[in-house]
Amino acid sequence: MLGLPGTWQAGRSGPTAANYGSAIGSLDHPGAESPAGGIGCTVTCMDPQYAADARHIWKTYVPRRGQADTVQGELLRAVEKLRDEAQRNGNVNWGEHFEQLLAYLCEKLTASGLFDAETLKELSADLDRLADFERPLTDDEPFDRITYRVVDWYRAHPEPVPHEHV
Repeated sequence: MLGLPGTWQAGRSGPTAANYGSAIGSLDHPGAESPAGGIGCTVTCMDPQYAADARHIWKTYVPRRGQADTVQGELLRAVEKLRDEAQRNGNVNWGEHFEQLLAYLCEKLTASGLFDAETLKELSADLDRLADFERPLTDDEPFDRITYRVVDWYRAHPEPVPHEHV
C-alpha cells in the first residue's frame, strides 16, 4: 500500500497537456499540442523523484495529440486535460469526453489495490470534487495529488501497459 507524499504547488496557470513539463522542469517533449497556448508555470515544492517520474511519463508516453497508447500516458494525459478544462475554461466545455477521462482515472486508480485506506479516501474525494463540473477547481492541489497517484501507479507498473483507445 502506498501513502501520500508531500504536495507541490504550480503557478496559477497550472500545467496543461502541452506544457506539463514546464511545471516540473525541462521536458524536451517533441511539440505536444497546447490547449492553453503554451502558458508556463512554476513549481515551488514537488518531491524531486515524483517530478522526475512525472517528467518521464510525460516525455515517454503522452503523445502530441490524442489518446496515449499506454495506461501510464493516458492517466497523466487525463489529469492534465481535466486540469486545463477546469482552470482555463471553467468547465464550460464539460461533456462526455471529460466524463470519460474522469471515469478512466477512477477505474484505473481507485480499483488498483495500490493505496492504503487514507490515500484511497483522499483520492476518491479529489475525483468526486472534479466530477462537480458546475464548480470548476481553480486550485492545483487536487490535480497535483491525483498526479502523485498516477506516478505511484506507474511505479507499480514500470513496463508499458497497453491502453485501449475508445
